[in-house]
Order: sequence, then C-alpha cells, then structure tokens
Amino acid sequence: MKLLNVKAGLDNYRTSVSAVLQNTQPVILDNLSVDAKVYKKGEKEVLHETTKSKMKMAPNSNFPYAIDWENQPLEPGDYVLKLNASNGEQDWNFTKEFKIGDNAKDLNKKAVDVEKSYLWWWIIGGAIAAILLFLILWIILRRKKKDNED
Repeated sequence: MKLLNVKAGLDNYRTSVSAVLQNTQPVILDNLSVDAKVYKKGEKEVLHETTKSKMKMAPNSNFPYAIDWENQPLEPGDYVLKLNASNGEQDWNFTKEFKIGDNAKDLNKKAVDVEKSYLWWWIIGGAIAAILLFLILWIILRRKKKDNED
C-alpha cells in the first residue's frame, strides 16, 4: 500500500482532508483498518482523527480516505498526517506533511454545517448597545440639568 497524496477538500459537502491510499498489489486487501491523525506542524496535539475498520480494497486501486474535520472551518497552514493501516497480516505506517492553502476560504463557503464564529457580531452589538446607553444617559442628564435651571 502507498500513500499518494493528502489534500483538503469536501466530503459530502463537509470539510475534510483526504489521504489517497493505493493498493499496488493484484490482491484484495480484506479486513483493512485505517487510523489517521492530523496535527498542526510542530505540535503534538491531535487536531482531527478518523478510524475505520473492516474495509476492503480492490486490487490495483486507490481511494480517498477522508479525515472528518468535524464541521470546523479549514484553516490555511502546514499540517502533518500520521496514518496507520493494517489488514491483520501487514501493517503500513505513513507520515506526510501537507499544506492547506488559500482555497480553504472557498471550501468553507461551499461546506454545509461549518461552525461559524459570531465574535464580530457580538463585538459590534456590544458597541452599539454601549453607544445607545451613553446617549440615553446623556439625554436624561441633560433634561435633569435643564429642569434644575427652570
């Protein structure tokens, strides 16, 4: 088995990273288990992990093994994939660096159920509320001062 490439994309309109695995032998890989972990380059914390078992792979074929991004937006940067595969008789271990580029923004727009950050909406709403509060207080104090003068 070979790991051909790793790239960010969409799997059923959900953010993911695909590791293209190739069966180079003229035999069926039966009872195949694959465990894939993605790390930010230079870090040890697992960002995303997908494990599947009891799979089959046709002879002389390849397929994109999708690592679910858990409805999180894809962020541009450098990452590392560590993938372990086994069929009970053989084990394959791959480590590959890959990059998520500027196309991440377009992929995030096309994806469904991507968690979006509403921080800017909260900041703008808070600023508007503070301005309104200040204006109301200013009007009240101004009227009070005017009533005291009369």
